[in-house]
Amino acid sequence: VGQPRLAENALVDVGHCRHDHWYLFRIGPIRPASVGPSPSHLQRRRECCWRLGGSWNRGVLPSPQAGVSHIVQPFPPRTIREVHTPVKIVITGGAGFIGQRVARRLPDDELVAVDILEPQTHTDIDADRGRFPGQVIEKDVCEPETWASLDRPDLIIHLAAETGTAQSMYQTERYRRVNVNGTRLAAESALTWGCPVIMTSSRAVYGCGRWRLPDGTIAYGTPSSPDAVPEDSRESDDHCPVSVYGETKSEGEHILAEIADRVPVTIYRPQNVIGPGQA
Repeated sequence: VGQPRLAENALVDVGHCRHDHWYLFRIGPIRPASVGPSPSHLQRRRECCWRLGGSWNRGVLPSPQAGVSHIVQPFPPRTIREVHTPVKIVITGGAGFIGQRVARRLPDDELVAVDILEPQTHTDIDADRGRFPGQVIEKDVCEPETWASLDRPDLIIHLAAETGTAQSMYQTERYRRVNVNGTRLAAESALTWGCPVIMTSSRAVYGCGRWRLPDGTIAYGTPSSPDAVPEDSRESDDHCPVSVYGETKSEGEHILAEIADRVPVTIYRPQNVIGPGQA
């Protein structure tokens, strides 16, 4: 939620999404008999926000004696359709395996897929085009003319990418063209339009990952000791990619990080995404 600028009693989405439900919260003043969970319950929620003086804060709720005037009160889950205002979304790579499934979760929005429909990943191009629940524009995201031809959306979901780790080692320029240059054009367009952008990166940016050495220190990438113990990677860990694919995804993240102070940017790093219909 950060620093919300909201009127009292405004419903807000805090990004806590489970299946087809949003958990909504209402901004309101604290009252002795206020309806909703107690402050002790709110302390257990990461989404808890409160106002102290004129500033909004996030984290553990202070004691009532601290001068807190407002809290964020949860409401029961509601379906997306109950509260969602339709928006226009451009999904690059939208006719692909992930893009099709993302689109199905957005039934009320105006969706536009920008996809080159590469035969390597689309074994039945006509079927993939027909399954997308919106307009499919068969153009290359690496070409400035493609972005110039689009109407301004409310959101960019940037999924288009070359993804084969082994193939990236001998088709370097192809991977850099799509994963770096294509992402740069997505970022520039987001700035031009003033709209948020969501990007699919990859766990590959971590390379061999995070390790704890025998002396207790943390190392990234290839460990220097045979006795190092692997640990779960963390969002803030160093990038140590070991493939061209991982390098290009890391570069794409840095491109978007450079504009994150001007438009909202979200990056996520999946491992392997599998399921029915995968090429």
